[in-house]
Order: sequence, then structure tokens, then C-alpha cells
Amino acid sequence: MGTEADPAQAGNPMGRVGKMQELRNLAVFLMADGVEYLSGETIAIDGASYLAGGGNFSQLSRLGDAEWEAIRNQIRSANEQDKAKRTV
Repeated sequence: MGTEADPAQAGNPMGRVGKMQELRNLAVFLMADGVEYLSGETIAIDGASYLAGGGNFSQLSRLGDAEWEAIRNQIRSANEQDKAKRTV
């Protein structure tokens, strides 16, 4: 392995790929006594990638102070323009 970051790890909120033991643990749980009533479920074992993918908000954690300030300035500008339109 090189020093470059693995894209699969970089895009995952946990910062790593899954381990075979984690998949095995899920399989053991699904075969256990008392799980007969569990049916029709989709269980994502993806390090929260599915949950973080909604709107890709997880990407916001990569923004620096300058990007956040630029976003704040855009919001302020839009708010000022909206207020100016409402002023009688």
C-alpha cells in the first residue's frame, strides 16, 4: 500500500473500510434464536456511509474556516437582498 489515501476510506464517516469480523457478527446475529420476527429489513453495514450520504452533508466536515466564512457571507448577502425587497 502507498501513502495515498484510499478513496473508500476517505468517503466513509468512520474513515475506514469494514472488517470481515463485522460482517460475520451481523450474520451471527441474524441467525440467532429470537430473531425470527425480524423480516423485510435492509441492514446497512457500511460505516454510516448511507446515513451520511443524504445531501452529502458529511462533506461539510472538510471545509476550512475560509470556506465557512464565504458561506456565511453569501447567506448574509442573500438575507440583505431579501430584506431590501420587503422594505416599503
